[in-house]
Parts: sequence; structure tokens; C-alpha cells
Amino acid sequence: MRNFKLGIHRDARPQATFLLTAAALSILLWFIPFAEVLTYPFRLFVTFIHEGGHALAALLTGNTVESLSIATNASGETYTTQGGLFSAIPFTFLAGTLLTLGLVAVAKFANSRLATFFLSFLAVQCVLNALLDLKTVFFLSTPFAPGMPSDAVNMANATGIPALVWASVWIAVSVGILLLTMRLYVSGRKKQFSLDQAFEPVPLFPTTIGEKQLR
Repeated sequence: MRNFKLGIHRDARPQATFLLTAAALSILLWFIPFAEVLTYPFRLFVTFIHEGGHALAALLTGNTVESLSIATNASGETYTTQGGLFSAIPFTFLAGTLLTLGLVAVAKFANSRLATFFLSFLAVQCVLNALLDLKTVFFLSTPFAPGMPSDAVNMANATGIPALVWASVWIAVSVGILLLTMRLYVSGRKKQFSLDQAFEPVPLFPTTIGEKQLR
């Protein structure tokens, strides 16, 4: 069996450094008062991604999306059959427009290092917010929860499988995907050759023919 040596590939080291720095900064912001103001746009972005997943699932199952709304507290709702909560639609449109303009501005005006760090920070924020949301869903699915609605509760009502089971499965799958992605992101293996190495030029004519012509 061929042995592979796993580690941080030299081509991935700058990205890994940015990612680890963004993760450290994100965790540090948790302990700074009022720092949630800085991460608020990222929370809205994650909510758009989350609710967009509900909308996509509805479309893939043959349903229609009646509305998708984002509230000022970064919560969201997606209705697929019975209309929606249209009072949050203006904020949803405003937040979506500003987030789009911000991403376009970073892509257009930021240099490569700043853009890479921004994407790393955005990725870390998405992961952390997703894990925090799953933690909330898990506690809302326990018998001690106040009976508030959640995605796990909706799945329990639709399938008969307890909400706590759904929340646990989602957490396990999410952590597994995260670990696999991190390993693929920063790990590499020694290869016999590198695709980045330039190939040696091949002469159009054999050397012997060229020497005869020069003579």
C-alpha cells in the first residue's frame, strides 16, 4: 500500500494562515463588548444563505417560494405554501442589496491579500454562525425547551422522527463536513511530479537533423 505524507502543502500555507487568523479574530470578537456590530453584516449574510437553502429545497421538491424575509435581529423565515411575513421585505431587500454591493466592492477594489483575508473571515463567520444556530436548534429540540418552533420541530411534525434526533444528525453531519473540508483545504501529499513545473521544450526537429543542416 502506498504511503502518503499528509501536512500543510506549501501552496496552501498562505490561505491557511489567513484562515487561522480570521478564526482567531472571530473568536476574539466574542469577548469584546458591542463587537457584534462589526459581525452583524456577516450574520445577515449567513441568514440569507440559510433561508436560501430552504427556498432551494422547496423548488427542488416541486413547491413554490411565497416569500423569503430577513429580520433586523438576523433571524429569517421562508414560506413556501401559505404566503409570508411581508413586513420584513423592505429590510430584506435593503440588506441583500448592501451585502451584494459590499461583495462587489471587495472583488473590484481590494488587493489579492485583502480579498483572500476577507473571504477567509467570511468563511469563518459562516461556519461559526451555522454551528451556533445548530446549538440553538438542539436546545430548542430538548424536552426542556419552551416549545418554540424550529426547523427540527418542523421536520419532526412532517416525519414523526423526534426533533432531537434531527438536530443531532444535523450537528454530526455539519461537523463531519467541516473536518473534511478543513483537511482538504490545508493538507497535501508529496507527489512524484508537480503540475506547476514547466515542461521541457520539445524541439521541432531531432538534434541530429539540425546538426546536419548547420553543416
